[in-house]
Amino acid sequence: MARPLSISDEGILEASERVMHKLGPQGFSVSEVAREVGLTRAAITLRFDSAQSLKNLMIERMVARFEARIDAEQLEYGAAGLVGVATMLSTSLQSRSQFAKFWTQHRVNVSDPVLADMERRRGAALRSLIASVMPETAVDKDSAIDAYKAFLIGSMLNWQSSDDDDPRAFMKKRAIIWIQLAGIPMENVKP
Repeated sequence: MARPLSISDEGILEASERVMHKLGPQGFSVSEVAREVGLTRAAITLRFDSAQSLKNLMIERMVARFEARIDAEQLEYGAAGLVGVATMLSTSLQSRSQFAKFWTQHRVNVSDPVLADMERRRGAALRSLIASVMPETAVDKDSAIDAYKAFLIGSMLNWQSSDDDDPRAFMKKRAIIWIQLAGIPMENVKP
């Protein structure tokens, strides 16, 4: 008689995400997930066909969650919306060590085709959000969107070495400066 399943597929996927966050793409293994949930590596592989299938499914869930988060944002058009994008992104910064780990993983992600696709999808979702709030500027809209996206990434990297412990306040302050430099009216934005 077969041993009953002691954890759901959902529980295994959640454990997989914890392992990915803790060890990164290079350290991720079914053995680590198995240790996390108290099953054997074989039991997990049988349920998900392969380690790559489990990893792909987990990544798809993570991207879908990010896309849903972006889709759920209800931001105003213009300066207030641009500040909203910056502060929304600041919630992913958490701590300097977590952020450093993210960038290390990002470098690995772009060399793995599945992870590279995840990064492209996340980038496209962020670009779409910026496009939805970007007002008219002195340059064409696509250039303004790309410039703001690059500014956001640069500001997140700059926060890493700043003395400011509050990523939300830091990103908001930086966004306001960018908006002023771009000559976008500051309607509905509180400094």
